[in-house]
Amino acid sequence: PYLMETAWSHDGERLISWGPSENNTLYLVNKDGSGLTKIELDMQVFGKPQFAPDDASLYFFGAGETSGLFQVGLDGSSIRNVNDQIENTEAFAWSPDGSQLAYVEVDREQKETRLIIENIVSSEKITASTFQFTELNGNGNTLSLEWTPDGRYILFDIELGFDNYVIIAANTDGSGTKKLFESARIPSISPDGKWLAYMGIKEKAPPQLLLADLISALASSEAINPIVVADLPAKRNGSEELDEIRWKP
Repeated sequence: PYLMETAWSHDGERLISWGPSENNTLYLVNKDGSGLTKIELDMQVFGKPQFAPDDASLYFFGAGETSGLFQVGLDGSSIRNVNDQIENTEAFAWSPDGSQLAYVEVDREQKETRLIIENIVSSEKITASTFQFTELNGNGNTLSLEWTPDGRYILFDIELGFDNYVIIAANTDGSGTKKLFESARIPSISPDGKWLAYMGIKEKAPPQLLLADLISALASSEAINPIVVADLPAKRNGSEELDEIRWKP
């Protein structure tokens, strides 16, 4: 099988990966290539698995009898469904200190998209933001979610209208949200928390890689004009070529 996406453990000692040709299997390996372990599951994996903050278990988006976000031990045991209303492979992320898990759930009955922040020790949850949607003006999906390095904000994109994505900043104490950019997807925060890279999308135009001053965008009541870094390939088969933006550490 070929491997599609890979993630490091937090201690930098191991890698976890998966491949769509055998998507009921996770592959765990040491950083030097030794100790390859196949973790076979009674379900399908549909997105990049990630290590829990203590590196003792894995989280991934998948589907079996139910779908959503799952947690599983490194030996394939103790699998549990964390939330069955998560609908996207990248719609979850841990806080910088590893104490909280943020995820976006989509409630189809209530037609709501909710950003939830859960304490992974106490299981206490807060709803940091709620957005209403209808099937006619967008499906409420989120494609990317990130914490700022100081843990004060979570940035995520959400489809509020048909193929109309916006980037939202939510206060992690639940006190409010702010729309940062329209026609925007895939927010990616620089390691120092000063800059935001994202993909700008406009109808009948190729997407662009854009860069904005994140500190100013969070503080200002005025719109911030981004810098165009590069033009990106146009859509192929109905999807943008870019699905992830990463900064060099």
